[in-house]
Amino acid sequence: MHVVFSAECNHLFDWHSVALFHSFARVQQHGNVTRLLACAPHELAKYPKTALEMGPTFVHRNMRDDPLVDEKGYPSYNKPYSVMVWLAANSISEDYILMMDADMIMRNTIDPVSLGAARGRVVSAEYTYLVGTESGFAERFIAKSLIPRLAQVGGFHIFHREDLRKIAPLWLEYTKRVRAFAHQDLETFFHESMHIPADTPKETVAVRKKQSMWHSEMYGYVFAAAEVGVTHRVRRDVMLYPGYEPFMGRGPAILHYGSDYTVETHFYFNKMMHTELRLETCPKFLFGAPETVDWSALRKRDALCIEHLNTMNSAFCGFYRRIGCSQIPAKCSDEGLARMTDMISRSREVMERHALH
Repeated sequence: MHVVFSAECNHLFDWHSVALFHSFARVQQHGNVTRLLACAPHELAKYPKTALEMGPTFVHRNMRDDPLVDEKGYPSYNKPYSVMVWLAANSISEDYILMMDADMIMRNTIDPVSLGAARGRVVSAEYTYLVGTESGFAERFIAKSLIPRLAQVGGFHIFHREDLRKIAPLWLEYTKRVRAFAHQDLETFFHESMHIPADTPKETVAVRKKQSMWHSEMYGYVFAAAEVGVTHRVRRDVMLYPGYEPFMGRGPAILHYGSDYTVETHFYFNKMMHTELRLETCPKFLFGAPETVDWSALRKRDALCIEHLNTMNSAFCGFYRRIGCSQIPAKCSDEGLARMTDMISRSREVMERHALH
């Protein structure tokens, strides 16, 4: 299996990428990993060498601001575009491709076939908020006969290589169409593509409207998949947001840190608080994490948060050491790294308690 993830050449995506590369190596995932890096020529000219060379990388045009699309400022076009041009430019030997978001890390190795992937069948996470698959919204874009094929999925996808080759260009095209409709008639788009209870406060509705625009790429995917004719094996047990309770008590294979969380009352994580974090400048930065834990009383939800923080810090330490930072955090010493590894192991032991298999 080949793991790919879409990123841009900026500080936020750089530290995401450091962590994902680290987690791929840590779990000893069979196969290869490639960062699909959206980077315009003027961006690439000033992009740090240490960031460019942190792991296997395929560089392509940045659809955030490119004449290939009809607008500026929507970077999610890069997701379908990146795999489309990557597949066209490379001879990929692996049968299966796992597409992750940059703000994800791997906890366990992933076997695509055992999870249900096959030619014509994609494995994905359940995303029930894509209500436009059932509201009539989809019929604005695809034939009514294709509606039964729609799935409320997102997060990660495990494709057969040849399925993805067919889906990617349609994914990009449908994303364009959905975005164009949203710009043309935002109110209809919002009410048909997102469920908002009638008693929702006005300020919350305004936030939800902005969020709904980001879902265009996800609808682009499900419409493209329906047209190609693939089915989906929808999984609730593979991916989880740190801060959420694990499905049936089982630890996920993928952690998606797209939401903020608090662990042990005063350790707060929010990735958007660190958009300017530049690891290549050796800032000696690590995330705050609990040092003393009552493992016998620890909830599984909190165990996953502690594992996430220590995995991120271990990745940062490894990067600081690899690029030769003259000063690194004291916790990045051999002893400190051993401590992080122990915290990860203890957290995983908590996850194994009374898990339903």
